[in-house]
Amino acid sequence: MTTVMSQSRAELVSAALTRTGAQVSSHRPTAWEAVWPVAAAHVLARTSDDWLLLEAVLELNDNASSVRAPDLLHLNATLGGGAKFVRDPHGHLALRAEVPFVEDGCFDQLVCGACAGLVDGVAFSAGKEPVPRASAADESAAPGLRALCVETGWPIKERSAGMLAVELEVSRGFHQATLSTEPGRGIRAVLELVDLDDVGDAPRAVISQWLLQLGGFVRFARPILTGLERNTRGCMEVILPFSANSGELSTALASLSVAAGLGGEEAGALCDSAVAGEALAIWGMQSTNNQNQTTGKESP
Repeated sequence: MTTVMSQSRAELVSAALTRTGAQVSSHRPTAWEAVWPVAAAHVLARTSDDWLLLEAVLELNDNASSVRAPDLLHLNATLGGGAKFVRDPHGHLALRAEVPFVEDGCFDQLVCGACAGLVDGVAFSAGKEPVPRASAADESAAPGLRALCVETGWPIKERSAGMLAVELEVSRGFHQATLSTEPGRGIRAVLELVDLDDVGDAPRAVISQWLLQLGGFVRFARPILTGLERNTRGCMEVILPFSANSGELSTALASLSVAAGLGGEEAGALCDSAVAGEALAIWGMQSTNNQNQTTGKESP
């Protein structure tokens, strides 16, 4: 990934966060706090390698903690800018977004969209309605999707209705991402991992929790569920502004490749009720250990 070089990252991040309307402060060159007083939202930002990492501060007893994993995944699909509810390595709920530094990219738009999504996620976690806002997608900048894909160098195939399929770089198995442009949203890159239509309740719950954990490991891509009653799919997706360049699209495809490598086979295995039951038992033990660590108690 070619990084931004035109100005210092500290200046770039500070300016982008300020343009969102936040009150921005910095205690060191690679870390910031952004606060939106009206929305009562507080986001911590820091740079790591070629990424800006954003995480909202959530209350310990927030509304999102009691929401079922499938509902959080459906919610993820509605949040702006790639914001996402995930589980961290300790199993704790987190609300995050990641933005890559890419030369001549649309960094400001990515940060603006991510912060808007995080603010909406904080509102949900507090049991409030998200703040209404107009779409920030500039459709006049919509690229020729096929030409943009060709520029990335990734292998593509034409699909119906203007959609494209891109073969992902995965060492095991064969996985494709589907690319499309969506009015009011931007460029959407989706990796379908599992079909949940004929999956029982227990495996579906396990897969949903597993998707939230996968989302915590993979930068830039978020876990979602599509469909409600039928056509329910467990997916990872990246949403880009219409003004995204080939470097940002390539970064999105690389992130989906990581997701496919980590979860391509596991998703299908968890559809089996016996495997799902074993996973539940393991996660239950891990959850108990995490709670004991938090309270200072020893595991039995």
